[in-house]
Amino acid sequence: GGFTVRAVATGTFRAADKPVLSHLFAERRGRVLNLYELAWSVGAAAGPILATVVLAVTSWRVAYGLLFLLLVPVVVVVYRTPLSIPGRGEAPFTLDGLRVLSRRPAVVGMTLALVTSGGIEGAIFLWLPTYLRTAFDPATANLALSAYIFTYVPARAVYTLVVDRVGYLNLLVA
Repeated sequence: GGFTVRAVATGTFRAADKPVLSHLFAERRGRVLNLYELAWSVGAAAGPILATVVLAVTSWRVAYGLLFLLLVPVVVVVYRTPLSIPGRGEAPFTLDGLRVLSRRPAVVGMTLALVTSGGIEGAIFLWLPTYLRTAFDPATANLALSAYIFTYVPARAVYTLVVDRVGYLNLLVA
């Protein structure tokens, strides 16, 4: 129950990342979203490895401190990168607009697909190391999670390179 509440809370805030990126980079949407997922997959695969290595040597406090230090360059780059928000004469988003949008079958279908996909993926991320801990030590279980997540990296790298060349629908079908 606690995991569900946490996941819903996290998902509520994370739900804005891709629409915002899609809006800001509409002309390069496919490439930007694949780069975003590529960055996520590298970080998600490296996280359990980093935690396992650090915890083998020292405490979780050092792991969090190291994570903080690794994020400093990212914050600096984001802070120094100019953001030009495209002016497209758009209307502000309202609750009435949200009601109209939420009645569209395509929006409802995509929402259900994303919730289902995210739920399955999240369950695997929780289940895999937990299940493997019944047969292996925690370090091996965590490293198995990293190995599983690492499979995203080459796929996202390829998607990033080809998405603008083959088109979204062709890539999706392939």
